[in-house]
Amino acid sequence: MFDTGAAFSVSKKLFEEIKLTKKGSVSVLDASGRKEELIVTSLPKLQLGEITFLNTEGFVLPETASQMFDCFQIDGIIGSNMLRNSVVQFDDAQKLITITDNSKNLNLKKVPFQEIKLTQSQSNPRITLVLQKGNEKLADNVLFDSGADKFYDMSYEAYKFFNSKKTVIEVINESKGTYVWGIHGFDDIKPQAIVNIPSILVNNYKFENVKVLTTSGNESRIGSQLLKFGKATIDYATKKFYFEPTSKIENFNEISKKPWGISPIISDNKLVVGIIWDKSLEEKINLGDEILKVDEINYENLNLCDLFKSNDKIETQKSVVKLKDIHTNQIKIVEVKRL
Repeated sequence: MFDTGAAFSVSKKLFEEIKLTKKGSVSVLDASGRKEELIVTSLPKLQLGEITFLNTEGFVLPETASQMFDCFQIDGIIGSNMLRNSVVQFDDAQKLITITDNSKNLNLKKVPFQEIKLTQSQSNPRITLVLQKGNEKLADNVLFDSGADKFYDMSYEAYKFFNSKKTVIEVINESKGTYVWGIHGFDDIKPQAIVNIPSILVNNYKFENVKVLTTSGNESRIGSQLLKFGKATIDYATKKFYFEPTSKIENFNEISKKPWGISPIISDNKLVVGIIWDKSLEEKINLGDEILKVDEINYENLNLCDLFKSNDKIETQKSVVKLKDIHTNQIKIVEVKRL
């Protein structure tokens, strides 16, 4: 997995298979905001195409991450700490990641860019998004995280700041629960929010009416959904971020879609309700209720890997959901709509 929001890591299985050495341990914060100790190791040599990485230090992924990564046949993470002297370009349209040591190889002369900062320990790239409503503008300094599957996840701390200003975001709803997954698993139950942002500017390219869920992690992030709209290039050496739309940015359906009334999570190998966003459902549904069926999709007998692969694929405007009550085991049928 190629993840600019993480450091180089290997699965525990690979760590043991190739007999890597434990160099110590360190406390690591994941995307959900949870912190746990991870084993530190070093890989003597890694060949990636024509590029050789020598003596790369990184982490051994915990069992909670290995369960999901095994489903997708992922043995580890190519992270930002390996790329400090590189220029990396993501071209989703061509299904291509290019790594070079010279930006001139990528024809970037006329492509708009912004100066970026790299985190001190892992060199994770942080870019600036501009949030706009009418003439009001505020900035969010976010992690460019190619390992995140959403467009923009706003940290809850950033949400509190923007909400206090009452200028650039429109609050759709607030709730308590969990839906954010990191390498240490799902987060604990915490306050979260859904907002609409009239405009988000990435290197002066405008995305309109973006629906955003907050995250418990300590930083906001922009994820791989950005790559559906154009090529992104990170020049780690000169600390620049380029974004070049592949066509006119006008198809906002994916990022402007209203969220579903509940957010599912996986718990004890079952699909369950993690957050109830629709207040009208709070007397019908509990946090932790098992989701057995959504319309014609039966989740009851799916194994863990099938659940991971199907967890985020509910596309309808409204659905009939079959649930098992966490308190009574009663089976109930509830209609769930988009907000």
